[in-house]
Amino acid sequence: MRRAQQHLLMLLEEIQNVAQKVRDPFFTIAPLLNLERPLDPVLKGLDLMNADRPSFFGMPMSVGWHDQKHLIMQMLVHTRLRRSVYAKVTWRSDNKGHLRWDNENSEWKLVVPKHFFKNENSKALPEDDVPIPFVFEKSDKALYRALKRWIGAPDPVTGTIDVSGSSRRLVNGADCGDFIFPGLNPGNGISDQTVFTTVVEFSATYLAGRPWSDRGVKGVLPFGPQTIRHITATHIIKTTGSWESAADALFDTVGTLRKAYARLLPEEKSRRTNSIISSTTSARSW
Repeated sequence: MRRAQQHLLMLLEEIQNVAQKVRDPFFTIAPLLNLERPLDPVLKGLDLMNADRPSFFGMPMSVGWHDQKHLIMQMLVHTRLRRSVYAKVTWRSDNKGHLRWDNENSEWKLVVPKHFFKNENSKALPEDDVPIPFVFEKSDKALYRALKRWIGAPDPVTGTIDVSGSSRRLVNGADCGDFIFPGLNPGNGISDQTVFTTVVEFSATYLAGRPWSDRGVKGVLPFGPQTIRHITATHIIKTTGSWESAADALFDTVGTLRKAYARLLPEEKSRRTNSIISSTTSARSW
């Protein structure tokens, strides 16, 4: 397994070198960004990853590691947070960590301190030190299933979390501290490198085009965590036409996004114009 991970990382380094030479930061995911709904293949990949969960019988530790990787990917997609945050966020049985169970509304939420953000001084974030809440929609059954497997099952009456069968406890032991994703070293959270490798493995397995498999998108190459943010922003801009919504999703300013995704400006202007013309001509009665 370690040799395979090293091979993937070496492959990614080669891909990034090519991307730098062609001066296109979106080189590895261009076929995804060209889709009408760029995020859909990522969501499909998460479903396939869930379907690939090993059997607990005979391979319990493999199940545990799979559940950790699956929840990391789910949370990356749903929060758009940078990978460094995952080494810091906590869950506590007294419900005072960053990940909290709201028993009244029967929903999970992640409350992230402002100083966890790389751009904590950005105008896109509150001026005071109010933490940023991420409420996980109850309708997202896949995310809630991943949380239940890794953290534990909430009691509908008391709100306490039953961790007895959780993969987090299986992998890290009963005394695994407060981090949502404990690191290999006691007292530390998961490393940036582990999060990075998780995304590379996911993208290589479920998104990279492979001629011998029906999985993946032709032309897509393995990528790292930051790319999830690119895909999400592009998806929002393409499906809603709103740069403000995309900026809100990434906790960034519209100006920063317009600069980063300048390649989309002519395309989206043309798309909206054509949509108006098409709706007008289709409504004519002659």
